[in-house]
Order: sequence, then C-alpha cells, then structure tokens
Amino acid sequence: MGIAEAVLTGDITDVAWFDNAKLDPFACHSFRTRFGTSGSFNHGEIVEISLPAAASTPEGITVGSTRDQVRAAYPDLYIGIDTSSVRVPGNPAFKYGIGGISAQQASGQTVNALTIFKAHTDICRQ
Repeated sequence: MGIAEAVLTGDITDVAWFDNAKLDPFACHSFRTRFGTSGSFNHGEIVEISLPAAASTPEGITVGSTRDQVRAAYPDLYIGIDTSSVRVPGNPAFKYGIGGISAQQASGQTVNALTIFKAHTDICRQ
C-alpha cells in the first residue's frame, strides 16, 4: 500500500512530509498511526511499521522475550550491530526487526521493540 492510500484510510495520522511542502515526497519519511505506532515510507510506499508493544509474532516472540527465546523461535536470526532481523516465516518478502537483541552485548538481552519491514528495500532507519 502506498502512503497516499494509507492516509485516506484514516489510520495514518501524522506524516512528516505533509508538514513541510519543501520535503521530497519520494524520499524517506516517517509517519504515525492512530494506533500509537509508527513507520517509514520511501518513494511513496510504506516500507516499515512498528508493532504495538503488546503484539507478538505467530511464533510467540514479544517485547520481553529473551535472546535465547528469539533464537529458538528463529534459528536463522541475523544478529546485527544495533538490532536483529529474521525473514517472516512463509512470507520471504518481509522481515521482522527485533530491537534489543544485538551484537553489542552477549547476555541479558531482551526484545524491546518489534517491527515488520520489506526485505531488500531501503527502510530509511532514522
């Protein structure tokens, strides 16, 4: 879905580039939803959405899950420098972003945020 269509649904309440007409509508920008979550879009297409804090993946991962629980649910988990990611099972066009699990620390890590984003796309981390 494009950002224009999402705005028309009423679910998108605040889009950064609507506040400043000088910004390029096809560049990376962020938005907020009426549900209290946020995301980003690039070239007019939504590329990332944060999940509500109470959300869980079908495999049972939620905010507060430990690194070991995430690894058990997703053996192919990629541990990044700042955050981790894994392909959504059954839907390789998307990945889960798993905040709080990173290469910076070896123990005691728990999930502090979940996102879903388009794989192989510049998701405009800001």
